[in-house]
Amino acid sequence: MTKEFYATLAEGGKAETGQTQDLQVLALTNPELEPALDEAMGAPVLWLTQNIFYASVEPVCVVFKTMYQQMAEADQSELTLRLQDPLSPEAGAVEVKLTEAGLHGGDTSTVYLPWGYAQRLMEERFQSISCDSLQFYVKDNRQLQALHDWVQRLFQPVDIQGGDTLYSYALTIYDQTYWSTLATLQQNIRRSRYTIPILLVLVILAGALISFLAVRSARRSGADTLPTSPAGSSSEWPSPGRWPSDVRSFWPMSRPGTWTRRIPGASRTCCCAWHMRRDGASLW
Repeated sequence: MTKEFYATLAEGGKAETGQTQDLQVLALTNPELEPALDEAMGAPVLWLTQNIFYASVEPVCVVFKTMYQQMAEADQSELTLRLQDPLSPEAGAVEVKLTEAGLHGGDTSTVYLPWGYAQRLMEERFQSISCDSLQFYVKDNRQLQALHDWVQRLFQPVDIQGGDTLYSYALTIYDQTYWSTLATLQQNIRRSRYTIPILLVLVILAGALISFLAVRSARRSGADTLPTSPAGSSSEWPSPGRWPSDVRSFWPMSRPGTWTRRIPGASRTCCCAWHMRRDGASLW
């Protein structure tokens, strides 16, 4: 939250510091609300005390560099101001003394107060607590639309020319980034519903093609290992009556009716199956 006061230097302070212009006094709860104090964004802030500034209820302030130098030359550590609440003009101005807690390098006419002290000052001197701005983060982004519908009953639409009355309040919800990101994600989800089935079909076809090629390659390798006839001989086996006389041996295999023969010059033992007919002749 932030709260702005109208401020001028007290008569004694003018003579000692040489300042005659009006000042802007801003109370805030968090440095993120003011770029001149947000050190995370590179703001140059020099702290003069070890106290926690934003949670303090003491009359402390952060002044701009020029004012700090002039107060240092005058050997002053306290700043005397006359503050007036714009929302409570009937209360008039009150005089306060503030101790320097730090200095900033931002706007050369702004003095910052901790929110705790400003709240206590409004309770004691102005009899009402108010703020000029309120910033918050929504816990559940999915409820942004519900939040927008609810706050319409309490806040006026944003008007850059100002409201009709002094007590009209407006609320701006910065949700452009959220809605644009959500639209992109939804578009990607819709696109995935079409692309994922196509990718699955392509994967299945690729797997089937690889399996077919693997089986075909295995069959070709098996065909290359079949027994071949000796070099220079016929590709067909001769009948038993015309077998050459240099057959080395015959011996039965494990199955009845199956014999093997070894031929000189052949690199493998060749098997031949035969069957006996009723008349005693063999069929090859």
